[in-house]
Amino acid sequence: MEDPITDEEILDIIEVMEADKIRDVMEHDDLMRIFKNSDRLIVRIRDDEQAILSRDQAANTDAQTIAELRDRVKVLDEKNEVLNAEITDIYQDWGN
Repeated sequence: MEDPITDEEILDIIEVMEADKIRDVMEHDDLMRIFKNSDRLIVRIRDDEQAILSRDQAANTDAQTIAELRDRVKVLDEKNEVLNAEITDIYQDWGN
């Protein structure tokens, strides 16, 4: 039986797929603008997630602060979903 695929391997596959997708649309201004916005948003989401982890581990952090940070991550995650939907729509329109 094969070893199960690791999270790192999944991320590597996604990275290759995204690179191929981006190469396909490099000259399409609208898509490039959305990709750039999406990248910045993903960085902000990761930063917020890291802040939650750091604050979670701090002994003096109260539950309300952690809940507020998690809410911020949720909002950013929702915005990222919207951007991904826009990318998909434009990519499909452009391909037709």
